[in-house]
Amino acid sequence: AARKALMERKRLHHEDEEKDMLANMDLKIEVVEQAESLAASEEWKKTAETFTRLTEEWKKIGPTHHKKNEELWQRFITAKTAFFDRKREHSEKIHQEHEVNYAAKLALVEKAEALKDSRNWNATAQAFASLMEEWKKTGRTSQDKGDELWKRLCTYYIISSGS
Repeated sequence: AARKALMERKRLHHEDEEKDMLANMDLKIEVVEQAESLAASEEWKKTAETFTRLTEEWKKIGPTHHKKNEELWQRFITAKTAFFDRKREHSEKIHQEHEVNYAAKLALVEKAEALKDSRNWNATAQAFASLMEEWKKTGRTSQDKGDELWKRLCTYYIISSGS
């Protein structure tokens, strides 16, 4: 009778474990499906934060069947990697654009600096107006480099325009 009772408790324990593992699998499937739906997102900051949250959720979910767990984990990592690879490519593209724009703005600053000793006020004023229009048309640079160039440009613009 004691052995029969022990076996019954053991069977119930295994059934409970199986139910928990199935519930955990459902939770992990939800996490994976969310990750897969975000893989193509271009909301870089928000999605990166969501992936961090999803990773934490994954860690908190209890165990499931090993083989299925590995399969789900690979799907999750594939989605996460796809997003972060695209995010990195996007950041690199922006960085390259900033570098091109920096070179263009640096050339404008150097033209302004070349005009610093000009005494032909009308021509110099027109040249600065033209430089400022080009500056406005040129795209963004990184903030620190852009601020440095802007200060240099304004120094010569103010001196030359007599402001």
